[in-house]
Amino acid sequence: MHNVLVTLVLCCLLYSSTAPLESFVLSVIVTLTLVVLIEVFILCWFCQEFTTEFSNVLDAAYELDWLNYSPKLRRTIILTIMRLQKPPFFTMAKSTRLDMIFFSNLLKMAYSFYTLISKVN
Repeated sequence: MHNVLVTLVLCCLLYSSTAPLESFVLSVIVTLTLVVLIEVFILCWFCQEFTTEFSNVLDAAYELDWLNYSPKLRRTIILTIMRLQKPPFFTMAKSTRLDMIFFSNLLKMAYSFYTLISKVN
């Protein structure tokens, strides 16, 4: 639901920025659009980096020379590797995965709605 709301906000801001407005109102609309974009971008970028760092930890665990370690430490490393094979990720409303793919899809959807509204008017 949140992604639809952000998309609609972006679409409305884009559409209102194309209307003939005073320069102050236009600058406020452009600023709001940039704030919304930056907010969503930072959130998606952080979530993407978090997931990427987990895969880096998995790679580092694979590269260990763990066969020469004690049996207890080997079991711990094996369990860690098994847990890291499915990296954690952040979701929105338990359904939408937050990453850069989500951000690009959000931009595409907002632009699609904007072009639809522009062609209708």
